[in-house]
Amino acid sequence: MKKKTLTIAIALVLVVALAVGATYAYLTAQTAEVKNTFVAGKIIDQNSLKLYEHVAKKQNDGSYQLTNAVATPDNNGVYNTYTVMPGVNLPKDPTVEVSGNTSTGEYYLFVKVTAGTAYSENGPLSYTVDTTKWMPLAGADGVYVYTVNGTDAAILTGNLAATKVLAQIDQTDNTITVSSNETQVASVTTETATLTFQAYACQAAGMTPLAAYQEASK
Repeated sequence: MKKKTLTIAIALVLVVALAVGATYAYLTAQTAEVKNTFVAGKIIDQNSLKLYEHVAKKQNDGSYQLTNAVATPDNNGVYNTYTVMPGVNLPKDPTVEVSGNTSTGEYYLFVKVTAGTAYSENGPLSYTVDTTKWMPLAGADGVYVYTVNGTDAAILTGNLAATKVLAQIDQTDNTITVSSNETQVASVTTETATLTFQAYACQAAGMTPLAAYQEASK
């Protein structure tokens, strides 16, 4: 009789143990995944940055007018050639544009103006950069950075509408002032009258405007 009772007691212990094991679990919790995606940055497509000017056509009276045709360079890289006469101002419209850009990176935009020795405030030729759009870049002679307020370098993203570099004279297409002094004008040569422009773009992140220009113009 004792033997039978012991067997039943052991069976009951096993049943209790199995029941406890079936309901036991660690207390845990988890969040959803936080993923970061990194891609190589691209501020501007190489072919999206454009610098051009329009054809300056000589009129019957010897003055020049701009056409709607975009000028193309000759074998020497010259886009327009002018015959200079005293007191007859000249049209020239170097234009910077960013179009067709598919990147979204932020960037600074610059233009460098290199003028021959004929250009000075009281010399045979002179010009003025449009300071409502371009401000001088401190520390870089002849370099201007694009601005929207005239005091700070603009940080751009995407495209930029066609923006002229030189200021117009009396709201005309003319941007080059020619002295009325015949002697001064007679001293002008092809070499001294050369006026060239080059545009640059560089990332804004982690860069001052000056450092960005120095990097872009290497």
